[in-house]
Amino acid sequence: DTSISIASSVKDPMKEEAEAVEELRVYSDRSAFKGGVGEAAVLMRGNERIAEHCFYLGSTEEHTVYKAEAVGMILGVELLKEAGGRGTMALGVDNQAAIRAMDAFSSKPGHYLIDIFHDDLHRLLPSNDGRKLMIRWMPGHEGIAGN
Repeated sequence: DTSISIASSVKDPMKEEAEAVEELRVYSDRSAFKGGVGEAAVLMRGNERIAEHCFYLGSTEEHTVYKAEAVGMILGVELLKEAGGRGTMALGVDNQAAIRAMDAFSSKPGHYLIDIFHDDLHRLLPSNDGRKLMIRWMPGHEGIAGN
């Protein structure tokens, strides 16, 4: 079971994060540097960073922000699977377009990564086992631990 929260202002996700009850939270963020683009995901338990994954996609001429954000979501789900997450977990993503693409059926470049994300999500959250994932838009670089 998944839920999506995209706040209407930067202050709302900060409040949601402060009130969050999920034991495991993962945040993803992309970075473009010196003509290359990469993605990282960080797994948090409370305020403690317990794991992270990074992936270098390649040049910014060949890879889009959208693709990098989708890779970050995949890395985040992988971290949650590796941690054996139970109950309700959270995934913080700082790109609203990538979050909204989860419900879209389109053929835009990079959408195959959303398909991979969905497949991984089904493995993380098998039907009727009680686990949940809250996917939240988190404004990037706003002082949230792990983001």
